[in-house]
Amino acid sequence: MTYEQFIEELESLFLKGKALVNTTNSHENSEFRAWRHEVTDLLVTIRNEGYKINSSIESRQFYQSGYSVYESEETHIGIYKQALEDTINEISTILDKYKKYGTPTSEGAKSIHDLEYPQKITWGWLKTHIPVGWWFKGSAIMLSVFLAGVAVGQSTIYKQLLIFGQNVEVIGAVQATLPNNGN
Repeated sequence: MTYEQFIEELESLFLKGKALVNTTNSHENSEFRAWRHEVTDLLVTIRNEGYKINSSIESRQFYQSGYSVYESEETHIGIYKQALEDTINEISTILDKYKKYGTPTSEGAKSIHDLEYPQKITWGWLKTHIPVGWWFKGSAIMLSVFLAGVAVGQSTIYKQLLIFGQNVEVIGAVQATLPNNGN
């Protein structure tokens, strides 16, 4: 898909979205759900082509989660319409930027094979290429191993093994000092 094709489809979805604002529908309406799916699918498709699109449409909630039964239907429709208007504003911004600046440069679809491995792995390279979540997981694993070692080191079984090991060393040292009886 070219960026121009993306813009053409987005313009038609923009008009459909504007038409949805003037209805009394909510997030459960089938026309709205189909429209939202088309918009999010279009954004995912163009992002996969390597274009960066500044939008949070995919994660936007068009309803209030955990709403109370005491809230009126008007409240729910108001939340839906506000989220829908925010989405239309985002689409409008994307379209306006295209009209003002033209087609942005694409970074191209990247795959894991495009990553160039360095000659030497340094801390700087690791900090740049390893996600933060992995750093937390690695730290948690190292802390767990350390604390397990401390717990084992303080256990009575470990202390008894140390004493047994020292006794074996003493016996071995004593046997080494004894004269060899020809055996």
